[in-house]
Amino acid sequence: MTHQDLMEKERLRYLFRQYQRHFLSAAEREEWLAAVADDSLDGMLHEIAAEQWGNPEAAADPLPEEVATNLYTSIVAHPQPARIRRLWPRLAVAASLLICCLVGGYLYRESNVRSHPAIAQQQTAITPGATRATLTLANGRKIILSAATEGEIAQQAGIQIKKEKNGVLVYEVSESGEADVHSVNTLSTAKGETYKIILPDKTAVWLNASSSLTYPVRFTGTDRQVTLTGEGYFEVAGDPLHPFKVSAGAQQVTVLGTQFNINAYTNEQVIRTTLLEGSVKVSADHAVAIMQPGQQSTLRNGEIGVRTVDTDQATAWKDDQFVFDGENIAYIMRMMERWYDVTVVYEGPVSQEKFYGGISRYENVSEILKVLESTKSISFRIAAKTIYVKTNETKNQLK
Repeated sequence: MTHQDLMEKERLRYLFRQYQRHFLSAAEREEWLAAVADDSLDGMLHEIAAEQWGNPEAAADPLPEEVATNLYTSIVAHPQPARIRRLWPRLAVAASLLICCLVGGYLYRESNVRSHPAIAQQQTAITPGATRATLTLANGRKIILSAATEGEIAQQAGIQIKKEKNGVLVYEVSESGEADVHSVNTLSTAKGETYKIILPDKTAVWLNASSSLTYPVRFTGTDRQVTLTGEGYFEVAGDPLHPFKVSAGAQQVTVLGTQFNINAYTNEQVIRTTLLEGSVKVSADHAVAIMQPGQQSTLRNGEIGVRTVDTDQATAWKDDQFVFDGENIAYIMRMMERWYDVTVVYEGPVSQEKFYGGISRYENVSEILKVLESTKSISFRIAAKTIYVKTNETKNQLK
């Protein structure tokens, strides 16, 4: 190991110790998070975490300020530029960063020993969502897709609707079939459900929980028009002569061929449209915005704003992840309600702390709550399918 590597490892060891003690300065916190996001440092970070695993003093009281300052000064006599990266998908939740990406149970162990989270000993039957949906045909017939057999499950006016082995719903249009241009189908997901569909024009749509997509049994005319409630991710098949249009709440998105995500839940104050590829036009009343890849539009009170974002955060749900990038607990718990089909009740004031992190959507809900709880700012208790959230009076947050 070179002298530079030794210096870098010592610097990481220092940051790790400061992190354990909740003693990181704002600048140190940015440097620490950037280091954890750097794939090339995985080996060093694992070694440092392993060193501290059995150390009974690892979670001791913070270093005295004078000692910490002297140590910091000695280590950074020749400072290196900080590695600043987007922290997806390896960023964990606030003060529990290493729980998800480095040492597994280590910080769970530290948290349980020191604070005994309210949910640590609770057992719950709350389970993650599943690939399931309800298809409502134009004639009113409902098909529960999780129970549908493989192969052809419905046929209407030349349209064959099949569920393939991987669970994807596929429409095949017979050239000789004649579909009623006024007939529409609706694919809907309840709480705790998600589904992917391939429409007759080969456009693929992923539906998040508590969402629905309404569309004609056959696309005719000049436009391909669908209606979305909730959240959906679209990979639109290119067809310059027939623009694809999505109505979602008070806005409409017009595209030719592109990939984008729309979050338009009725219990959210903002409709968010995030563009990954191509170009889209977002319109609402008299407001119009043309978006480029990497941008997100927000519709609030009839006004459209556009900003550059990390698109991975907006589309993480499609890849079975929760990713928090500065969200407050109220927003996060609305996500929990939809995916785990639970009721959330707040006991007292609602914490405004911002959370950053990522974790699988298929974790048991209690595991996710333990990660959030380890920030020491909030606590949870579970009764049946209700999650009670309490803001702790004494917060021990990263500075």
